[in-house]
Amino acid sequence: MKQLNLIYQSLKTIERLLEETLAKHEPQELDNLKDYLDKEQVLKYFKITDSTYYRWIAMGRLKPYGPSGALRFKKEDLLKLMERRRYRERI
Repeated sequence: MKQLNLIYQSLKTIERLLEETLAKHEPQELDNLKDYLDKEQVLKYFKITDSTYYRWIAMGRLKPYGPSGALRFKKEDLLKLMERRRYRERI
């Protein structure tokens, strides 16, 4: 019985830690962001990996502005991309 209590307490601790970690990584609302977003904001908003990010740039889905070392993306372009993705998922 003592071992079951230890296992239960361990699971509760793991659950709490997971909830805290997930809360830290909640996606930002696009409405609260500035007119231009950087790479990290785009990755968080779309929940994509680096490879997807670079693939989308190569495919023309993401249109960067600025010098290659400091790419920024227009908020309005991201809203349009999100709308296209939502429409595609409903089909």
